[in-house]
Amino acid sequence: MMSGTGHRLRRLGTILFSLTFLLAGMLPLAPIAAASSYTYTGSYKGETVNLTRVTNQTVEGFSDATQVGQLSNFQTTDPTATCLNGTSLNVWTAPSEFPGDYVVHNGAQGTQCTYVTLTFPQKQSVTLTATASPNPLPQGTATMQVSASFSQPVSDGTLSFTGGWDSSVNVSVTPSSGSGSVTLQTAQWTPGTYTINVNWSGDSQYNAASTSVSVTVSAPTCAAPTVSGISPTSGPPGTTVTITGSGFGSSAGEVQFLNYHGTPAWVKATVSAWSNTSITATVPNVNAAPGPISVDVTPACGVSAWPNDTGAVQFSVTAPSYTYACTFNGTSETLTKVTNVTVESLSDATNIGTCDNFQTNDPYYSALNGENINTWTAPSEFPGVDVVHNGDMGTQSVYGTWTFPAPTTQKQNLTLTASASPNPVTAGSSWTLTVTLSQPVNDGTVNATATGNGTTWSWNPCTPTNGVCTFPSGSSTGASGLTAGTYTVNVTWSGDSQYNAASGTTTLTVSASTAYTYTCTFNGTSETLTKVTNVTVEGLSDATNIGTCDNFQTNDPYYSALNGENINTWTAPSEFPGVDVVHNGDMGTQSVYGTWTFTPPAACTVASYSVTAPSGVTAGVRFGVRIQALDQSGNPVICATNPVYLSSSTNDVLFLNSKFSKTGPTSQTINLRNGSATVVAVDMVPESV
Repeated sequence: MMSGTGHRLRRLGTILFSLTFLLAGMLPLAPIAAASSYTYTGSYKGETVNLTRVTNQTVEGFSDATQVGQLSNFQTTDPTATCLNGTSLNVWTAPSEFPGDYVVHNGAQGTQCTYVTLTFPQKQSVTLTATASPNPLPQGTATMQVSASFSQPVSDGTLSFTGGWDSSVNVSVTPSSGSGSVTLQTAQWTPGTYTINVNWSGDSQYNAASTSVSVTVSAPTCAAPTVSGISPTSGPPGTTVTITGSGFGSSAGEVQFLNYHGTPAWVKATVSAWSNTSITATVPNVNAAPGPISVDVTPACGVSAWPNDTGAVQFSVTAPSYTYACTFNGTSETLTKVTNVTVESLSDATNIGTCDNFQTNDPYYSALNGENINTWTAPSEFPGVDVVHNGDMGTQSVYGTWTFPAPTTQKQNLTLTASASPNPVTAGSSWTLTVTLSQPVNDGTVNATATGNGTTWSWNPCTPTNGVCTFPSGSSTGASGLTAGTYTVNVTWSGDSQYNAASGTTTLTVSASTAYTYTCTFNGTSETLTKVTNVTVEGLSDATNIGTCDNFQTNDPYYSALNGENINTWTAPSEFPGVDVVHNGDMGTQSVYGTWTFTPPAACTVASYSVTAPSGVTAGVRFGVRIQALDQSGNPVICATNPVYLSSSTNDVLFLNSKFSKTGPTSQTINLRNGSATVVAVDMVPESV
């Protein structure tokens, strides 16, 4: 049992422990005393940060604690925490306990080799440096570049440059990857030393920073030129001027024109001639001003005439004279430029066509040259004029609005219909295309084309009569020769002063002709061919070439290129039984390939005929035997035989090398191969020995 004194001491210890814990939560955390050589670093949002170690706290238990990310690649030389090197630690904010700081703590990351609490400022400091080039700056130098560099790769915030000669510098940029620069116009800076202040606004990670750079403008090494005049004294950009004076030097320098309310403030002119007393230059593209503007001459030595001669060299820039034109409904229109308007969104806007081949000498709109631009009426906003505007034509390089006087009577729309008769039509037959307009117009031009089978046929243009144009098939450049297939016929009417252009289409079907014939001559016999589906006959396993079918002839335009050709002839019993096959697939490159068949004549048969010598012949005299064979049509038949044959070269007369005698045989048997012909004459004709 504990004595009363012991009980009181224990209670007092508990109170002291509780008070100590309470005070620890109330007092600010102090950094842990450590050797000065201990370092704590890591990477946060891509930047290396230096950390300060404080008494370890269960940061995740604070009521206002918010995890905002992780610190990667933690590194320390503190031996009590080196086991965490290379790891990623949670980053927190706890504004009540750690105002203005991020807190790095790994208490909520599971079992760790040790637990630490470290801090680093929520915003880091960044170093800003600036340089100028060239520096020193020779007086009269046209430009100078001022560059700023950061110690961290910042790419946001505003980087401002101010000050300089006559406090003329006031420009801002956004830095990129830790740097930013500006180019200053310095041709008018006089000798002296000027400060250019460089200020950065800061961002969410880094505090604002500033610096400055001192620029020295060196005195001239030669005297300033004297400008006595300029001629002409006014004109638009592009005008050629002559500047006179003295001290320009023999080497070309620069001529600059003041750009009224423009950027840059001075614009270089193109110099075409330079001498000590005269300069020829072209006025650059500068803004027109209410009055004359200054012109500056800077010789090669770098000493500007400005501002000493501002009263002597003044030039009045006038607005250039730009023209705009296009063609609407066949009429060339002169356009007037107006303020650009989204015409297509006006409630009473109506698209009435396109104004074609837009042309202008205005460089701002020159990208539209050659374009066909939509044309509108919008009577409430543009009374009495038609409006040319390209706002509804997809992405354009530039947008504009122009007007031209509307015709006294607005053009009307009409419809165009086209029909072919007969339809379908047989290839090679005549047919007619009829085009009908919904109004009885008698002017303008109707054009028609037929497209199909990889070919386009065009008719001769037609002027409608009472709104109708008729195109006979033979009036085209070849439409009467359309081969079998389906054709799309496109028809357009050009329009006239009263009606807008119109167009239409129809479909024409051309059927294969049934009157096509195909013939050739095989072994001296004229054969009538039958067209079959084209086959690579030479590739068939049982195909045998048996000669050529000569002088191919057809009235089929598709195969007319073969007329007069000698085409290979084949047998292929399995695929083409009982017929011979004419095919040109194995005859090299041909304009067209085809396959035809014909029935060959019956094979010549052998017949025996007995020839008897007439009475009264002289013994030992040789006689000839004339055998004439006719077919069923009465035409001579020539058929090879052995040993006796009929030949056209002998006029169908056969001479037997045999002699009859009174005492010898008075008859002889002849083997004749005559096919299906009938032998109609067998007689003996005397022959001289």
